[in-house]
Amino acid sequence: MLETVEATIDTLGNVVLAEKKRLGRKHRALVTILDEEPPVPATFKLVGSLEIIGDIETGSREISEMFRGSVERSAEDVDL
Repeated sequence: MLETVEATIDTLGNVVLAEKKRLGRKHRALVTILDEEPPVPATFKLVGSLEIIGDIETGSREISEMFRGSVERSAEDVDL
């Protein structure tokens, strides 16, 4: 299996892959050290709940509606 992956090497020599890679077993690797430093990203990828929910106002409204529905169902269950 031959595959090229991007990585950085810190000043202590630790190699850090740019993306997680799962391998079924141990593999050997060849490392080519480039002159340049890794580029600093101009933007960052938004991860977490905002990525999942999307627009924060829409997400808040959806959460409020789910909570209200849950409260109403609970009230019905205890005959309030």
